[in-house]
Amino acid sequence: MKSFFSNLKNICFALVRFLSKNKVNFLGSKDKKINLYTRRQSFLPGILQLNLNPSRIFRGKRSYSTVSPKPKGVKYDNADTDKLRILSDNKDKIGVYMWVNLETGKRYTGSSVDLKRRFLEYYNVNRLLRDSSMTINRALLKYGYSKFSLEILEYCSLDELAEREKHYFDLLKPEYNILKIPGSPGRDSGWNHSEETIAKLSSIAKNRSDELLAKLSAAQKTGQPVEVTDLELGSKTEYHAIKAAAKALGIDRKYIENYIHLNQTEPVLGRYTFKLVGEPKAIPRKQASSQAVEVTDLELNQVTTYSSITLAARALGVRQSSLTTYLSKERILPFKQKYIVKS
Repeated sequence: MKSFFSNLKNICFALVRFLSKNKVNFLGSKDKKINLYTRRQSFLPGILQLNLNPSRIFRGKRSYSTVSPKPKGVKYDNADTDKLRILSDNKDKIGVYMWVNLETGKRYTGSSVDLKRRFLEYYNVNRLLRDSSMTINRALLKYGYSKFSLEILEYCSLDELAEREKHYFDLLKPEYNILKIPGSPGRDSGWNHSEETIAKLSSIAKNRSDELLAKLSAAQKTGQPVEVTDLELGSKTEYHAIKAAAKALGIDRKYIENYIHLNQTEPVLGRYTFKLVGEPKAIPRKQASSQAVEVTDLELNQVTTYSSITLAARALGVRQSSLTTYLSKERILPFKQKYIVKS
């Protein structure tokens, strides 16, 4: 029995010498030399105990992946009640998102380099009213946030953003998206026309007839026809606007405005006099929030009229945006189950 273990021991030493001499790594690499002599004390007991587990006898290096997995998307079932969580979860994050109308099933996809900031824009009622040309904005105003779910389709890097948005756009074909090409100029940018197109537009603008200019002026809220008298030629010419007259005469429009509004009698440049044609047009400067509001308190049976939405909201102790939304949707149910509000 002793001779058996003695022979086994000699075989082990021979194997160790062979492996060290040939620089063999049990993981299949010959790049590094494993000096198994220094591990003889731990190697032999394992053999003598007939523990032939290679991971214990010949320990190789483990390899670990340094690439972190891509964050998965998140779905918020109610964009109204989940508002705070939506803003908190998406701070300083880049990704592609999707609005889904829970009643109609229609969808809208978009992307942003700052998701929290983008969602704050959607939760700003005044912005939705201002940019009502976007179908998703009109839908949010019509149905309310509670009728929409918001889903983060994917978080990604800035370099991948355009590609991933196009991927989901082609895959989902969202109905609320007006621009059918992701990355098309949006509300913060414009189209870059070719030089040929610019030349055509310039030619059309320069060759407008006097009749067309007169019609355009009549449609303007501030356009005011003016009659110009040339004292040297003894002629009178009518222009559809002060700006047009100034351009034709090659002078600054301020000369004409000062002559008319300051009741000057001295001819401009010693040659021209000016007179407005028709009644001066009033310039409306009334803001949307300055319209009068009538509030009926159903509990007190009392009617109060406020000069603006801001004052009415302040008196009722509510946000101006909430009252603005109520009025814009022309709702029948009482506001806060207590007030009937009319503008």
